[in-house]
Amino acid sequence: MNKYLFLLLSIGLFAACENPSTTTQEADVVTSSEPQSPQGSGRINAPTPAGDSYMESLLIKDYWVFEHYIPKDDTDMEAKLFNKGRWYNFNADGTYQSGHWQEQLGEGIWKYYEEDGQPKVWMDSKNDSEDSEYKLKANGEGDAMSWVGSTRYRQNGIMIKAISLMTMPTKKQFGVE
Repeated sequence: MNKYLFLLLSIGLFAACENPSTTTQEADVVTSSEPQSPQGSGRINAPTPAGDSYMESLLIKDYWVFEHYIPKDDTDMEAKLFNKGRWYNFNADGTYQSGHWQEQLGEGIWKYYEEDGQPKVWMDSKNDSEDSEYKLKANGEGDAMSWVGSTRYRQNGIMIKAISLMTMPTKKQFGVE
């Protein structure tokens, strides 16, 4: 009788340890800390609410505004000037809005994660050309960050100084009126 009970218990444990049948995309979402882009143009994943890490609390606090933008090609003055005043407003529910100066131009979802101890923010925009991922480093006061583009969307070489503002930026604040 004990042998049958042991055999039944063993089979039950073995069956419980097998992976349930899920699609590859579902398995990636469950097992990978690195966010995965959905397949198809203009599609975004469902948002994941922000956690309680220090960096996430900084990201959702205010608007993050590009004060300095250094493109891959440091001589590209047009990109430097155009990206000044660009902003992101990250929400605790995992969504974000983005824009330039006083105008909202985009929206999507975001996720904070760490890869090999390196803090990163990943953004999946409704406009696929705006998808991005940056390595982050905050200053001691939490009111400025450096964002460095990653290789995921071929943004390596892009460096940004982003500052925290309570409202959308104005050209007057940055002296470009």
